[in-house]
Amino acid sequence: MSQPPQIGLLMTTGMSLKAWANVGFLDRELAIYRRLAERMNVRIVFISYGGADEIEYLRGEECFGVVPKASPRLSDLAYSFTMGTTLRGIWRQLSLLKTNQMRGAWAGIPARRFWKVPFVVRCGFEWLQYASYRQEESFGRKRPVYFKMVAGAERRVYKRADAIMLPGQAAYDFVRERFRIPEDKMHIFLNSIDLERFAPRPELRPIEGRVIFVGRLNRVKRLDLLIRAMADIDGTDLQVVGEGEDREDLEALAGELDVPTLFHGRVPNQVLPETLAYGQVFVLPSVKEGNPKALMEAMACGRPCIATAAPGNTDLIRHEETGLLVSDDPEAISQAIRRVLDNPDWAAEMGKRARSFAEQHFDINVNLDREAALLGGLMRKLD
Repeated sequence: MSQPPQIGLLMTTGMSLKAWANVGFLDRELAIYRRLAERMNVRIVFISYGGADEIEYLRGEECFGVVPKASPRLSDLAYSFTMGTTLRGIWRQLSLLKTNQMRGAWAGIPARRFWKVPFVVRCGFEWLQYASYRQEESFGRKRPVYFKMVAGAERRVYKRADAIMLPGQAAYDFVRERFRIPEDKMHIFLNSIDLERFAPRPELRPIEGRVIFVGRLNRVKRLDLLIRAMADIDGTDLQVVGEGEDREDLEALAGELDVPTLFHGRVPNQVLPETLAYGQVFVLPSVKEGNPKALMEAMACGRPCIATAAPGNTDLIRHEETGLLVSDDPEAISQAIRRVLDNPDWAAEMGKRARSFAEQHFDINVNLDREAALLGGLMRKLD
């Protein structure tokens, strides 16, 4: 019996199946790639930065394979630059190579250039666009070398790619204008949601005054804005799902402002829909997003959603139709929360429209069909 064609998935620099498991992403990601493998009748091979135990995380599933880090003594960054030649035997076996993110995508350039492996670049967020924002917000002129390196890396990767998968219209426009990439190479793919798992739960009654936040606890997500916004709203509590470097500071802020807050840490993906169902409103106060999966999942669950009018969020929310867009200051967020809590029937209708939008744009089955068609049209046949 002949072996199915193999598609390599080049993981982000430093990432591994073990790391996915540690942050609660493994089941979700494997479910997506399992469906893709079934649709295309292919085997997905993860090109990982993990060790020899990586194979254990695949649970013996024949549709998956993994190539662990071949040079353990090298740093992950150094390995990303040597991988092109180190894994030449692997490249020869692949019908196509796809990246999981832009960071580390340069490792696939030699596979495309020397071994003619069709090369697809996926961007969960547009790295340079994100770095441009962070330059303005935090490091400015202090890190011009980093900014130039990101721009140079992306330029080389985009030029070599056979196709580019971008997370939204803002990223699409940025890449087209900044790098002059032909439009026929670029394709918009919003993140996919399992609409059967993330669905309204009418049997679960939202807890009055409960506000939900899901995301990394860092400066970009700006949970501090939400905590400050809730300081003057009586009868509410905040449920925080996620981890990050700012957790201790945020816990201290919530205590200082006397905002009833429970930090759950990481929550398994299969449990998250229930957590969302108990929320009367979901708030994402970030100042920059790529294609925010947490917001998409909340919309799919029919939750009334509030988000800052930031790139990424504005790709998803139609103001006062599928959610509320607000400026990134506590007073604006506070007013929006009050509006949702004081008008539950109106908010519920907005949540229904959010669900309808999710069904039209986030359906994992529709998006996987599109991706299967794109990848299948580029795959090479091996002897």
